[in-house]
Amino acid sequence: MYSSADVHDADILYPMTDIEISATQTKGAVIAFAVFGLLLILVDSILYISSWIYRLSAKFDLT
Repeated sequence: MYSSADVHDADILYPMTDIEISATQTKGAVIAFAVFGLLLILVDSILYISSWIYRLSAKFDLT
């Protein structure tokens, strides 16, 4: 956790930076990351169903 002094220092330094991140940019980045992850899952599933890749059996699971 940050102390109140750290938060206070960040508030003081905020006007000195040129960086601005809006909620829309953050939401867009989260959506893009999620879509990319879902796309990778889809590609993995297609490769597995088409027998281009094989997964390890359950005895290799770490859980």
